[in-house]
Amino acid sequence: MESISAAGSVGFLLIFTVVNDTGFKLSKEIGGKKSIPLLGAIFYFIAKVALLVQHYSVSKSDVFIAIGIIGFCFVIYIQKQNIKINKTFKASLAILLLKSN
Repeated sequence: MESISAAGSVGFLLIFTVVNDTGFKLSKEIGGKKSIPLLGAIFYFIAKVALLVQHYSVSKSDVFIAIGIIGFCFVIYIQKQNIKINKTFKASLAILLLKSN
């Protein structure tokens, strides 16, 4: 249970680090200040590292399981994205071939 809890906490902090990073990158488009999401991304990253260090000092296996769970989720996400890209590529290629004939 502790490793699942650690994975949830790390995942939460990872998501909000990415959200703040995206806010920083899109600050011109959304009309926001760059400093606020930048500080948010930095602090969430620091909190994530502190959480992992603290869990590592208590139970190394919990940290490895948490990282494994999050890594597995990324692998599934990347595979789904590749499937979408392949379908789009094949559809575009078929359209180009039909237009050329």
